[in-house]
Amino acid sequence: MSKRLQIYILSCDRLDYCCEAVQSALMQSLKGIEVIVSDNSSGPAVVDALEKRFPDLTIVRRRPQLPALEHFNQIIAESEAEFLVLFHDDDVLDPDYAKSLIAHLEADSELVAVGTNANILAGEMPTKRLFMGQTVADRRLSSVHQLIKPYTSLDLDSPAPFPGYMYRTQSVKGLALDPTTGGKHADVSFLMSVLGRGPILWLAQPRFLYRFHGNNDSRAENIASRMRWLRFVKSRYPGALAQENLQDFRFQLWSRWLVQHSTKFELLSPQSIGWRRDVARRFILTYGTKLAATRPAFWRRVLRSLRARYQAKAGNKPD
Repeated sequence: MSKRLQIYILSCDRLDYCCEAVQSALMQSLKGIEVIVSDNSSGPAVVDALEKRFPDLTIVRRRPQLPALEHFNQIIAESEAEFLVLFHDDDVLDPDYAKSLIAHLEADSELVAVGTNANILAGEMPTKRLFMGQTVADRRLSSVHQLIKPYTSLDLDSPAPFPGYMYRTQSVKGLALDPTTGGKHADVSFLMSVLGRGPILWLAQPRFLYRFHGNNDSRAENIASRMRWLRFVKSRYPGALAQENLQDFRFQLWSRWLVQHSTKFELLSPQSIGWRRDVARRFILTYGTKLAATRPAFWRRVLRSLRARYQAKAGNKPD
């Protein structure tokens, strides 16, 4: 592999955001980077606009349009540099993103990937909020338990955001996002497979802007995908999920399920709730009471989540 770093930007029908993402990749302080837009849009608008604004930019148009996970996997198969970034078209890189992450990979030959914290963009509005919550120190992950705990726990620490990873390319060759391992949450399963090839480093210093907006796929709840991911973890990595984390995950799962399947009237009227809703209500009440008494950090997480939703809505208001 003669190329040092390729930054692929996965594009799909978000022209304005995509131009901002491309500009941030082209403005990296580290030189010699190949920036490639992998366009999976439904029409030609994004490619036409990018070609006019960035005439020297490498653009690969996917025809026919690929399913989202297959798009990601195709890029891994095509990549040929020593290091690889698969970046979303609605986020923005810090100018020193590449310089910082590649330095860690070159300094520690055991690392197979580096993820980084991010500041939150609420629509168009920058915020001081960090994606990884109260994380203040870098974390070197060497076990599946360490990786999945922030995804399942109700504590304040959060995982590194998925689009910010830089991979040692040879360490992800042959791996794929597989919908059978978690549906839309197969990205976590993918990282578990990456971790099987070597340690992963999470950086506390934010090195990009992660955008929350109305069209984020990550904000669209899918209970079936969460259940599929949980079954995958329990079958493939037995014992990796601590009992407290499992209960935390169930609390989140039942809460989301109840919100999806109950009107305000049904939430207050046990007679109109089916047996699943009754189970959900009893578990949420019992475990929620325990959380309130023993883990005040839970309520700080709730407040943080509510604040993030408010900021995202405020950021989407028209000028």
